Amino acid sequence: MSSPGAQAATVPSPRTRRAFGTRLPRRGFRLARHRSRLLGKFAIGTDLRSDRSARSARSARVGSKLRPGPFSGQIDSSEAHFERRGDALLVATRCWWRRRAGYGLRNTERPGGDMKNPRVTGLALFTALGAAFLGVAACGAEDAADDEMMDPAEVADPAAAGLPNPTPNVIKDWARLPDGREWGSTAGIDIDPIDGHIWAYDRCGGIALAGGCAENLVDPVFKFHRETGEVMASFGAGLFVLPHGIHVDDDGNVWITDSMGTLDKGHTVVKFSPEGEVLMTLGVPGRVGTEPGYFNQPCDVITASDGSIFVSDGHSGQNANPPAGSTGRIIKFSPEGEYIMEWGVVGDGPGEFRTPHALELDSQGRLFVADRGNHRVQIFDQEGNLLDTHYQYGRVSGLFIDDEDNVYAIDSESNPNQHADWLTGVRIGHASEDLVTAFIPPHESDDPQGEAGEGVAVDADGNVYAAEGPNSRAAAEGGVTKYTRNN
Repeated sequence: MSSPGAQAATVPSPRTRRAFGTRLPRRGFRLARHRSRLLGKFAIGTDLRSDRSARSARSARVGSKLRPGPFSGQIDSSEAHFERRGDALLVATRCWWRRRAGYGLRNTERPGGDMKNPRVTGLALFTALGAAFLGVAACGAEDAADDEMMDPAEVADPAAAGLPNPTPNVIKDWARLPDGREWGSTAGIDIDPIDGHIWAYDRCGGIALAGGCAENLVDPVFKFHRETGEVMASFGAGLFVLPHGIHVDDDGNVWITDSMGTLDKGHTVVKFSPEGEVLMTLGVPGRVGTEPGYFNQPCDVITASDGSIFVSDGHSGQNANPPAGSTGRIIKFSPEGEYIMEWGVVGDGPGEFRTPHALELDSQGRLFVADRGNHRVQIFDQEGNLLDTHYQYGRVSGLFIDDEDNVYAIDSESNPNQHADWLTGVRIGHASEDLVTAFIPPHESDDPQGEAGEGVAVDADGNVYAAEGPNSRAAAEGGVTKYTRNN
């Protein structure tokens, strides 16, 4: 292992507030952003033609059933978007609370007039009768259950807007393991930039988040033919506990993170040659730590064009009560593996993370971090400065950005207890804006939100590959699902 370098402290810049990300169809209309002050423990903005005192009086009457949420405080500004669908009016509002660390943000979207669910943070209530509206745009939240961590970015699910599916043809169990071996779970998949074939790993037959590879000493890392799904190469037996992230660099080298550990394995990042030779190991096998040179559940790894290495560390931070010592950070290394710097802690503020589950780089070299527990994607420069935050992609487990900066974000974890009312699946947009333009739906299951994989990759022909994790393995009927376009 290379010796660590000196740590450089970095303070992320505050997030720049920007327009609400979901664009509505042409028949929709928009209520411009407006400002209001906190009245009691929540604030409501109503008819913009009224003066502030009149708005305040109506707010107090209409909003009396709302309760303060974890972001109660002075509301700096809010905005709302409207869309009529049949006899219902869908409304999404966005509100900013002044908090200790920048701005808290919550959004939601509901049918007009639906008063059954009192959890109405960022909800505008309008009638669905003709063009008239009788409600208000509200900023507030019902108290969360004791065991639920409230996310700072709950937005209207763009998947509900009837977005197109660019790859409607589904090929389940596309990649076959050798010798009749059955897939366990996986969470990582990538495209070889040299020949376009597919790299993925299997957790050695293990399904749950337990160390299948610690007991079953078979090859976990595979290269599959992009057309047939047949195995072209495999390696890595006996080296891992729980493979988690995978990255193929510009030279075809394969990087794997090992997010769990035993006495002598795990909590490492391993670089392989295309033939499976170990070229570098970051971290100390079997050792957990927060000081330079150590990891605590590394999630993903990626290399920049200059060879710099970025590792996202800390898988347990998304828990309601993270274990002592949990991390949420990005660590930067030199191409030779020397420690350079790190940023981030467990939290929901700007530049903080609750499980930085996946990493990607766009054509500008910006680092995209899937901040899964906070239901957002944070974007940084390579010195750790926060540039932007995207909220439209769901509870993101995996990221892929193609050569045209199209973003593919796979959501495997949205469910009634964490990120309710969102579907799992693959949301597609562009790196330049917080906007989802297409959606690949999840596998059908008993779960109304569906089941989807954890890793995602896209080949040069636009075919999408999903690495099926423990939540989706049964519904997917295999470890890798391939989605193709219509001919």
